[in-house]
Amino acid sequence: MNKTKITVPFICAVIALSGCSGRGGAPDTSSFTARTRHTTVAFGTVSVLRLYDDFTQSVNAARFERVWNQTREILTELDGVFSTSNPDSDVARFNALAYGESIAVSAHMARVIAVARKAHGELGGLFDPTVFPFVDLWGFSPRFRVNRFAPIFPYDRPQGRNQLPGPEYIEAFTRLVGFCGVVLEGCEASGFTLTKMIPPVVVNGVTYQAKLDFGAIVKGYAADLVLEVMLREGFRFGYFSSGGSSIALLSGMDYIPADDGLFQFALRLRKPRPGRYRGSAFISIMTSNTSLSTSGDYDHAFFVDGIRYSHIFDPRSGRPVNAPLNGRQSGIASATVFGENGAFAEGLSTGLLVMTLTEAIEFMNRLENHSVVLVYYKAGHDFFEIITNIPARLITVLDPAYILASRLNDQGDVEYTGILYRSAGGVSFGTAY
Repeated sequence: MNKTKITVPFICAVIALSGCSGRGGAPDTSSFTARTRHTTVAFGTVSVLRLYDDFTQSVNAARFERVWNQTREILTELDGVFSTSNPDSDVARFNALAYGESIAVSAHMARVIAVARKAHGELGGLFDPTVFPFVDLWGFSPRFRVNRFAPIFPYDRPQGRNQLPGPEYIEAFTRLVGFCGVVLEGCEASGFTLTKMIPPVVVNGVTYQAKLDFGAIVKGYAADLVLEVMLREGFRFGYFSSGGSSIALLSGMDYIPADDGLFQFALRLRKPRPGRYRGSAFISIMTSNTSLSTSGDYDHAFFVDGIRYSHIFDPRSGRPVNAPLNGRQSGIASATVFGENGAFAEGLSTGLLVMTLTEAIEFMNRLENHSVVLVYYKAGHDFFEIITNIPARLITVLDPAYILASRLNDQGDVEYTGILYRSAGGVSFGTAY
């Protein structure tokens, strides 16, 4: 379950960070410059560290190098734990187990499972790391990213992703989904053990076991760990992006809103669908000192007969989100979640994509201490709807094809004011614009 990306000036944009002009009362940052490093050592993608300080001072340059070195160490270690393609990783060793077997796992695995359990529970099971059999079945696992795909499993299609998987595999693999059957035991002092208690399934005489994939949460966990390092080294300005979808923000350097005096970033979220303007972003949000994650159905997807099939799955059906059984495609094309914990935000952004818009709005209104931005679409329409619980004064819509379709009522709850969801047969909230 891969995600979208953040940008620095030399990386393909998905979430862009830009500053606005400073105002009076700001700390003196006139001698500050930016230092940026990027790496591809983990998760098969690019991670970026960008920090601001007076780097003419050798002590600050040394602090930056310490953060960068620890960042690379964290990413390398986590990739060694959570990679699905490295046979020595915790995840790959668990995936190789038969029903009832156990392995010893790292503390990182235990901590990520704890956050994943929280997201799984909050979302009613709509976030589930045991969907990996679907990830591979539909052609989104790492083995499909090589230059020349070669079928190795009975369910592989000769034409790769130009064909849909057999329905007998989709149905059977739904029985391999069940995060409650991933049993963690132990503690930090004695070590941890992970046991596979999800029974296998048999299709056409071949046995298939349950498998894990933490790709939809581990980048947020990495961002959380790097944030700890940045703060420990005393940095106040900058950000870290793990794979582009999960970001730990410090303060922006040069914008100070009049009401609270906090330094802000102008955070721009990338369009999940082309708009009317050539720019890549559909909205700008003033924010700082937070973690966030974006999930979407757009970057990792393929088309068959005009239908988009994405890399994020409904664990109940085994089908990609927004893939219709009949009628036009419609649904949540992207979900961005802001909160204190990056790993948890990443799990939430994935689960929100699985929901109907009614479910997503009801969930947003129950969720405390988190901000959410959703983009809803319906095939055949040339505009898209933004639903958010972020106050209007903090956002700027950048493309007229994207229309703000929500408002906050007197209780601070989100009310839907759009028309696309009503025309798709959903339950509407509020009045149409």
